[in-house]
Amino acid sequence: MADQGRSCQEILHQLLAIRSAAHQASLILVEKHALECLRHPDPSMSPEEIVNDAIGVLAKMPY
Repeated sequence: MADQGRSCQEILHQLLAIRSAAHQASLILVEKHALECLRHPDPSMSPEEIVNDAIGVLAKMPY
């Protein structure tokens, strides 16, 4: 983009839009993962392990 003569502000807006879209997609994926874990829990895991697994996924999400 910079080599196409676009301004720094324009490039930053595009980067922010990409970051926002990726964040929204991450939220959707985390929601689907959490619902799947709740609907079909792994029988080899205790409820505490399932919750810790979900928290681990959330903790890895960018803010």
